[in-house]
Amino acid sequence: MEGLSSFKSVKRNSDGKRPSPSPMHNILLIVSDRSGSMSVMGKKPYRGVKKILKDQIDLYEKTNVNANIRLVLFSNEQKNVIGDDKSYGVLASNVKIPKAKEFECLGFTRLYDTVVENLHFAYEMRKIYIEKLPKNIRKLNPNVQITFVLITDGLDNASDEYTREDMQRTIEEGRENHNMTAFYLATDGSAADMADKYGFCKDRSLAFTPSKHHCNMAFNGLSKLVRDVSSGCYKKSVKFPELVRTSSSEMYSSSKKKGSVHFKSPPKIPRDLSSVRNLFPSPRLYRSPRVDC
Repeated sequence: MEGLSSFKSVKRNSDGKRPSPSPMHNILLIVSDRSGSMSVMGKKPYRGVKKILKDQIDLYEKTNVNANIRLVLFSNEQKNVIGDDKSYGVLASNVKIPKAKEFECLGFTRLYDTVVENLHFAYEMRKIYIEKLPKNIRKLNPNVQITFVLITDGLDNASDEYTREDMQRTIEEGRENHNMTAFYLATDGSAADMADKYGFCKDRSLAFTPSKHHCNMAFNGLSKLVRDVSSGCYKKSVKFPELVRTSSSEMYSSSKKKGSVHFKSPPKIPRDLSSVRNLFPSPRLYRSPRVDC
């Protein structure tokens, strides 16, 4: 526990805050839609979730920071793929990658009930883990974090216990009180537009087009961010970069081209064309700055 006790000696960032210490333990919750409409994507959601799981296993093998992983699929019913109704999940060190047949698509979209029930389970899991730590470790406020991933292509049409407002409050509660980082991945259209109404922040919400190329870009970007959070990356730097957004969504990319996204206006060309050279100088190449977590 030397890393915990020496945290006060870590230098502060430019904003005056110390970087987050590497997590002592991760709690990962993946909730993925498998309603009938998801069938147009074939095995792409399965491959995306599989990549996230493999990254978590690889991270454990390299850093020895373990994670409790829970994977839930939902249509009008919930299907526990990793974990069950009594035990939250399985440690990354013991996780077995599920088969593609588990992701068979059918039924409706029981979104609100599935998310709220499983987030409550994750919050309780974190509370129990911290309570079981020795008292001297609890005093150090160890970094036990929750990472929540929601993948869907539609709006709720099958929940009968919780509402959208309940889901929003539950997600916001996790972000504010349970050290949770939440990611939202949704197909272009109405589902993607619901991010803030569900309680997700814009920086960690991503719209994608259900084609092979766009899905690959979206899930690769998601997997990297989940890994960054799990390895203790400074949370403010964890967001989907613009390149991932334009590569994941035809709709987003088109909106940029049509000008619906704000750009600076180009300079006006004066009547005296002799000054045009000053407006458009010869291009220069610049080395991209290195961005570290």
